[in-house]
Amino acid sequence: MSVRSGTSTELPSGLSHADEARWWDEHRDYWETVRGAQERIEPTRVRRTKPINLRLPIDMIDRLKTEGERRSVPYQTLIRMWLKERLDSEAE
Repeated sequence: MSVRSGTSTELPSGLSHADEARWWDEHRDYWETVRGAQERIEPTRVRRTKPINLRLPIDMIDRLKTEGERRSVPYQTLIRMWLKERLDSEAE
């Protein structure tokens, strides 16, 4: 398909779910018109996860939240980052 003349290929902001679905239906060729969209993106390996429950002292959670905000990451992500760093260093 080719781009229809006179139509915008940019998704308007503020659309309802129904309006956005209609827009995508009307612009099925969108990815053909976007520069670089034809480049093949290699899939990344997806790591399986499993939720755990972990009880931590409230003051520690508060410190983690403060540090997470300072680094602009959720505190749970910060915990995972620090655990991974420690596990990696222990493996060396």
